[in-house]
Amino acid sequence: MRTFGRPTPGLSYRDRPGAYGICLAAGRVAVCQTPTDLWLPGGGIDPGESPEQALERELREELGRTGVRLSWLGQAAQYVDHPEDGPIRCVGWFWRLSLGPVVCAPVEDDHTLRFFAPEVAVRRLTRPYQRFMVRRALRA
Repeated sequence: MRTFGRPTPGLSYRDRPGAYGICLAAGRVAVCQTPTDLWLPGGGIDPGESPEQALERELREELGRTGVRLSWLGQAAQYVDHPEDGPIRCVGWFWRLSLGPVVCAPVEDDHTLRFFAPEVAVRRLTRPYQRFMVRRALRA
């Protein structure tokens, strides 16, 4: 698994697992824009959830949509000294994804679905481990 960043000496990092979908539609990459960041659709895996279940839940929460996992892309990780969560190692499970229809109102109303040209998405995504997986998806 490719890992980005380095742990800060003296800090103890806990794993923060997440599940993400990479949707390539009409030559563009689907991303979730928040007021401060740009993320792939998806998010944290709650205790007792599988990565697949987490991705389905996150799509509904963030976008009000369903999704179909098309193919497994792999895992990647990144060390983050998070201002609220403390030192974490984000460990992501990534799939190529087809977004489904809107099925409900999003719970997270500060997340907006946007589509960017691949090179723009790779440049603007907040976390390097997500950028890496988009590049992998584009080569697959």
